[in-house]
Amino acid sequence: RRIICEQEGLLKCLADILKEDRGEPALHACSIIAALAKTEENRDFIAARKGLLKRLSTILRNSIETDAASIGSCSDVEDEDRDSESTKEKQLSSIRLNACAALLHMSKQCSVAAKMCSDEKIVKNVSLIGKDTSDVLHTKCIEIICNLTRFPGNIDPLSQISPVHDAMCACGKSEIYEDRLWAVRSLQNMSAESSSMLRFATGAILEVLRMCAENLEQEGENEAAVSALANLCTNAATVVQVANSNKVVSTLIHIAHNIEYSPNVQFHACNALSLMAVWFQKFSSVKKLPVDSNLSPLPTMKAAGYMRW
Repeated sequence: RRIICEQEGLLKCLADILKEDRGEPALHACSIIAALAKTEENRDFIAARKGLLKRLSTILRNSIETDAASIGSCSDVEDEDRDSESTKEKQLSSIRLNACAALLHMSKQCSVAAKMCSDEKIVKNVSLIGKDTSDVLHTKCIEIICNLTRFPGNIDPLSQISPVHDAMCACGKSEIYEDRLWAVRSLQNMSAESSSMLRFATGAILEVLRMCAENLEQEGENEAAVSALANLCTNAATVVQVANSNKVVSTLIHIAHNIEYSPNVQFHACNALSLMAVWFQKFSSVKKLPVDSNLSPLPTMKAAGYMRW
């Protein structure tokens, strides 16, 4: 795959096909790119091709109906039967699937992930599919977003794109476990950056984290959700939002007292509650205390740091 990828003119040829065609040639072009992207050494080389990643995200974003109309207009046959239309739809679904696979492989590479996040159009296209839970590719798209959040330098640009927030909320409430897992892991990573904390301390996202934290059956999901809440409790501005949100504090207390949760999840819940207590004690100490009052400091606690996936 490395030798093939380095052939002069190959990526340019594939990019030109994706610009001009939506039929079988485009399907093969997307399949080739997805296969080449499996090799780590090829990913930077593919990303260096100007406009290729954006083109893949555009293909992924385009609806079946739009693409079908595009193909139909280019066809020499005016009236096609239902079997032909069904074949086209399957072909278009395969094109989108391979484009999604290519972007998923590319998102796992640190340097390529930075390039993807630097282009708002790419992130928007992926996020819009991610929030559409009726789309068969939405789970893979939310996984792409999660891969992008693994690198701290990507958090600030991601946090400023509203479809990303919408995708987190939609998938965080999904009935599919993988949707919820990738969503809360993304929130866990994004809440670990102080620059973006306030953007994610909203009522909708806190409710998603609370619901996922309560899910006793899925340890990976509840651990990521509780860790995200603990991250938000490290900041003076966001800790107030967490404390004021509906049922979040009571959920953390319930987790801390429920031995059915894993010790690690209980520790993060206790850590979040301890951070709240420290902040509120600090807020209250701004006011002058009566002369005869005794100030009892809180016990020291183990520093956990930011929780990342």
